[in-house]
Amino acid sequence: MNFEIRKTYTTPNFKYSDGLFEMEGRSHPINPTGFYKRLTNFIELYSHSPKEKTKINICLEYLNSSSNRALLNVLLRFNLLFKEGYDVYLNWYYEGIDDIMYDFGTIFKSFVNFPFNLVEKSEA
Repeated sequence: MNFEIRKTYTTPNFKYSDGLFEMEGRSHPINPTGFYKRLTNFIELYSHSPKEKTKINICLEYLNSSSNRALLNVLLRFNLLFKEGYDVYLNWYYEGIDDIMYDFGTIFKSFVNFPFNLVEKSEA
């Protein structure tokens, strides 16, 4: 089962394949509820038969406040998988000079129980 939402000027690329979720780009959609609803619906479907290990890579350049809330809901769905005993971990990539995206990662990390790595892009 593969899944992809191609990025636009206002939405990030999102793809899934074989236990790997990847999100990259900018997130400031006109309708964040609609965009992120597709993600949460897919993750809900995935959670019925998840892989033993789920890896999430997020590399966002920009995240507006309504996307912030919607993305947190996505991460909380992954947190439920972790609480059910599945191996879930996330890499949050940020530019070294981008304190805002680093801070978003730090905040998201405080809401979940699974391993959450803050990775400076120059380290990747």
